[in-house]
Formats: sequence, C-alpha cells, structure tokens
Amino acid sequence: MNEGILIAYDDTYYSIGDTLVIQKRLTDILKPCGMRYFTGRSLYKPEDPDRRDDIMYDAMKLLSQCEWIDNKNVGIFVIDDIISISFSDIDCSGMVEPKSEKYKYYEDYFKKTGRMAHNILIDENNQIVDGYVSLLIADKHKDNMKKWQNPAIYKVNALVPRAKVVIGRHVDMSGTDIIIKGPQYFAWIYNKKEPVVPGDVLKVNTRKGEAYMVVEKIKYIAGKKKCAEYKKVIEHMGMRIEI
Repeated sequence: MNEGILIAYDDTYYSIGDTLVIQKRLTDILKPCGMRYFTGRSLYKPEDPDRRDDIMYDAMKLLSQCEWIDNKNVGIFVIDDIISISFSDIDCSGMVEPKSEKYKYYEDYFKKTGRMAHNILIDENNQIVDGYVSLLIADKHKDNMKKWQNPAIYKVNALVPRAKVVIGRHVDMSGTDIIIKGPQYFAWIYNKKEPVVPGDVLKVNTRKGEAYMVVEKIKYIAGKKKCAEYKKVIEHMGMRIEI
C-alpha cells in the first residue's frame, strides 16, 4: 500500500508547457519529504520503501496545502499496488474458521450484489492480515465469478500500523426511517467484532459528538500518522439500507 502519488492533468485545460511547470513545482515541494519523480510519468514514489506510509502521508498533506493547484483540473491519486498472487499462495495458517453467522453475512452480500464487501490484506511474508472471509467466499465461488468480482489483494509491512476503514455519509435516524443527510463523505476506523458491509448503519464519533453513518465503501489504510488521523466506530447498529 501507499506505493506512490499519481498526478493527472486535464489536457484540455493545460498545455504541455503548463504541465512541465507544475511538475517542476511539485518536485521541488515533494523531494524534501522523501518523494522521487519518475521521468516521463506524472508519478512520485517514496525513496525509502520501508518508510513509505509516513512519507506518503506527509506528501499528501503538503499537496493539500498547495492552493495554486486548480483541483478541478488536476487529479491527485494515491497508488496502492494490487498484488498478483493466487489464493493458494496466501498463508492462512494462523486463521480459524469464521463463525457461520459471519460467513453468511458476507456471502449473502456477495450473492445479492455480485461484489465482495471488502478486499484482502497480506503482509510481506504473504500471510493474511485481513479479509479471510473474502478469500473463502471467492475461492468457493471461483468457477462462477468474473475476474472483476475477485477481491483485490494489497500488501502491507507487518510492523506498520494498519486499519480497516469504513467510508460513507452521515444519516438521520427517526424510528425505522434512515435518511442520508448530505453529499459529503467521511471515514472511520472499524475495529468491531461484527461483520460490516456496504449499507450497514453505524454509530460513530465526530468532532461534534456521536452521530450515525451508512457504510458505502470499505478499504484499508496503513501508517502510524494515517491511522492516528481517524476517529473510530462506536457501534454497529444492526441496521441496513439500500445504497
């Protein structure tokens, strides 16, 4: 994870000369924090792979402060390399069989939507860190699955802090009615024992106190600085809505 930063330009707005000037300014900004520019591509990567998570965090913070970048015409994307490895090569020796209720919760979501609730995370020794149920479901249904349905596999250093993050919008709850409040998305660390899939409603901590959100995406983050940035989920409400 956190392999690099890709800068995408709107070529209908910027000329080649414009992009070269922007690339030079970005290189001058990112180089001191440990990022290296790849010539011929708008890609920057951490020079020290062992510290890439915190280096990437610092780099993204710097870019967020660059008010001269026209965000409507410049896209800034974190690149997380997807590992090409077969399920059989992932070390699951430390895992125990999931409870039937947990397995069914995830499998029912897959059967209904055709998508995995979330992906798979492994360490540098190919030992599974998270997403074991996704692996089991994908292996069970592999003969009938299309390639895009397979969970992606990401790699993180075992010594680096990491977390599962739920992303979604705030909701108002009134009895059995659950209404999405607005267009803005937020994220929280999910460390509860209950399984979680998109559509689930959670109680969360916010700067203004407790609130509710609906899960719309689940992903992984890595790095001490990144993990410290997020508040945590308080409770799984045991409720779901269609999204």
